[in-house]
Amino acid sequence: MPLPASHLQRLSADLENHERRLSQLSESIALQEAERRVHETALNVGRDRKLQEALSEIYDDPDIARKIRSKAKDHFKEKGARIPDEADVRVTDDGADSTAIEAELKHGAYRYKLVWRRADGFALEALEGSRERAVENVRLSDTPGRKE
Repeated sequence: MPLPASHLQRLSADLENHERRLSQLSESIALQEAERRVHETALNVGRDRKLQEALSEIYDDPDIARKIRSKAKDHFKEKGARIPDEADVRVTDDGADSTAIEAELKHGAYRYKLVWRRADGFALEALEGSRERAVENVRLSDTPGRKE
């Protein structure tokens, strides 16, 4: 004797619910993984002593920024900094106090840039069209508990 039609209908409805939930979870996990990569990248770059040393040189001599403008990523790698391969590194400079180094990155739905500005230091900034939650424009020096 076959299963009653009502059993099969309920099974079908339950399986659709499981498929929908599995799809939601998979999407959520992918977003969380991308967000994890954003924060992991910020930590790795922010803790890179060789990068800090190279930025210190630029802080002391802003003319270096102008000299490396066309090859900024190569410059930092030559200094031993661990710049992510996927980073698009740019120098902006409208005078000594406006010198900035920006590394634009994308992880999943998150488009952001890690920035060092001679005037005020480090920040992580969301780019237009990015999922904002992970990369709400955060000044690293404004982080609670951080000692200057």
